[in-house]
Amino acid sequence: MRSKTTTTIFTVLFSLFFSAQIMAQMTVRNVNFLDDQGQYITEGIPTINHITGSNLDSEKLLEDLETLREEMPQFSHVAVALDPIESSNEVNINFNFQKHRMVASLRIIIEPHIKEPKKLRHELALHRGDVFEASILSKDVEKIQYIFHRQGYAKVKVTPVLKEDSDDDYLSHVEIHVTSETKQLKIYDVKVHGNSALTDSQVREGLKNETRGFFLASRPVFKVGHVEGDVERIRKKYEDAGHLEVEVKGSWEIVDKYLVKVHFHVEENQKYELKTVNFEGLNVYSKEDLTEIIKEIKGHYSEQNLRLTMQKIREYYGERGYPLTSIYMDYDPSNAAVTFFIQEGPLMTISKVTIEGLTKMKPQTILEDISFKEGDVINTKLLSEDLRKLQGRGWFDTINIDFKPDSDETTEVIIKAIEGRSQVISFGLGGNAQGIMGEIGYSNSNIMSTGNRFSISASKNSELTKLGLMFADPHLFGSDWEFISTIQYKDEERPTFDDERVRAQLLLERAINRNLKIGLGIRFEYVDIDNLARELSQEDVDLKGSEHVVTLISKFSYKAETYDSAGDVRDGVKISMALLPGVRDDDLFARMMVSGRAAISLGENESGAAHILSARIGIGYASKNTPFYDKNYAGGVGTLRGYKTRSLDGESGLGSEMMVSTALEYAFPIYKNRLKGVTFLEAAAVGDDFDQLSDFRAVGGIGLRANLKDTFLGNTLEAGLAFPLNEQEGDQTKPFYFIFGEYDPAYDL
Repeated sequence: MRSKTTTTIFTVLFSLFFSAQIMAQMTVRNVNFLDDQGQYITEGIPTINHITGSNLDSEKLLEDLETLREEMPQFSHVAVALDPIESSNEVNINFNFQKHRMVASLRIIIEPHIKEPKKLRHELALHRGDVFEASILSKDVEKIQYIFHRQGYAKVKVTPVLKEDSDDDYLSHVEIHVTSETKQLKIYDVKVHGNSALTDSQVREGLKNETRGFFLASRPVFKVGHVEGDVERIRKKYEDAGHLEVEVKGSWEIVDKYLVKVHFHVEENQKYELKTVNFEGLNVYSKEDLTEIIKEIKGHYSEQNLRLTMQKIREYYGERGYPLTSIYMDYDPSNAAVTFFIQEGPLMTISKVTIEGLTKMKPQTILEDISFKEGDVINTKLLSEDLRKLQGRGWFDTINIDFKPDSDETTEVIIKAIEGRSQVISFGLGGNAQGIMGEIGYSNSNIMSTGNRFSISASKNSELTKLGLMFADPHLFGSDWEFISTIQYKDEERPTFDDERVRAQLLLERAINRNLKIGLGIRFEYVDIDNLARELSQEDVDLKGSEHVVTLISKFSYKAETYDSAGDVRDGVKISMALLPGVRDDDLFARMMVSGRAAISLGENESGAAHILSARIGIGYASKNTPFYDKNYAGGVGTLRGYKTRSLDGESGLGSEMMVSTALEYAFPIYKNRLKGVTFLEAAAVGDDFDQLSDFRAVGGIGLRANLKDTFLGNTLEAGLAFPLNEQEGDQTKPFYFIFGEYDPAYDL
């Protein structure tokens, strides 16, 4: 069977070879016989058809292979390779022999100054006890060299040595020697030469070979394989800037014992312009209708910009009912003109909506979550937004939307879903605004396959005990309003009093679009204040024992953010506002919190974890007759790390009418997308008027942020130190802090 298969493969390859040579008559210059170590075999070779000076014949070459296999049984495999001699009508024939061997042992011998990678042997295909094959060993050698190149050993040399067993010819001992002229190489500098159209920073942005940012003193490891990749990245940048004939070369040199300087040499050549945009095939819409889309592409020719423009044109048609429109383009450099050829598809309406793949969930649950129905004109933008909403529900492992045209003007829309696990039991240790915390909980994101959510949780630390129960219906009575009901018990030890309360809350939320959400609700609370600090005069506190408070809730949030692979906000903005007018017995009061956050990415590492610069501001207001336990305080995560939670409580010690907190933070990856470093500045002030807000506190700090989202904790954990910059007498500082997940003070009112 093996012989027949090999013969068939050889015949095909041989036919292809002669097709390439247009059946030219070839003369044999040399016939070589090589073993699996590249050594010439000179003894025991039978007589074959092909010798020096003979004509190459495909049928006789097959006969020679069969003869060698039969007459030399000490070898397990025989293969042939043809090596045409350049600029001649001659060819070398190489017969390669694989000896019968079993791997008795496999050793990797590494020089002492070279650091061995973890689990290196797991990367190899050849192991002790395997039948030895030279081709597999050769691939392992290449693999080892690649691994050490990635570790910064650009001068590494990997040499295989095969030793026969002294007692058994059938056994062989394999040694792989790893040597290097230098220690691990690191990047000293990166230089760009010959660039004028793009600045050094533009060329170097996003390259794999780059010097370390100023926050980390250690130099990055030099990986020789990245040079070729960076050459392609630079070439792509120039092509997108109109330099279609750019030439880029990369090189590197060792400037010290283990430091490397990387050079990129650029020949920019001609820059191609784009002055005119033409259209062919427009019928439904005109060039004027597409003016807004094409207005930004003129100037220089950019393949990327033109591809994005074509996508925008497809989306323009798709949003208006023409999803089958196709488009391609042609560029004429002599006229600096591009022509878009458009083949407009028919106006399509939805004939039917079909849901496939459900085993538990009722189809009606999904139908209530989408904005399209039978008879509607196709709108690809709305379909994409509905798909993102369904993906965010947490009901499915995978979900997608497809079309199946059933006539020239109608199509069936098919929603294909695979349901995911809905029940989760969570437990663990982490941290929140109050420090170390233990927590346990149960949640179900798809109760009885209805899409409703339920959760129960309990958490405890030295200062806070919380019990919570939540139920949510994403489509109350089939509407676009989400209903969320919660019952919560909290017992908290604040700096100047103990706060125990039971809270029941009903809330209706609705997403206006993918970025904007509003909420309306009501809250009922039973409040019991105890252990009021001695220094606080009873006359200053309008406390009537246990109290009942009713609060109306209105919430608004705008969120347009993207995330890196560590789950951190890499760029975008978020604005949140909560307004809570309330009544305490017969007294009316009002509270408000506004918070904003903006972030920008400064680049990312190989794992997609970004360097992020972010800023935050929070403003709180409470009317004068607001109960003191619900007025504004500062201190702790969300307002001012480094100070005890709610320890900045105003001149009276019973909260203030106003609060302002700000923060500036820089987060940078340390290890893949698992660990980040954080450095920050924060400031906060409380007071009953603007003059008192000048008495602010500020801190600076550092921390580590771990991405634990794929562990049982299911979130991020940050820990660090915050150092007060203008501490005053009586301040209650707390240098060590924890953050578990994300904290937004606008929703902690």
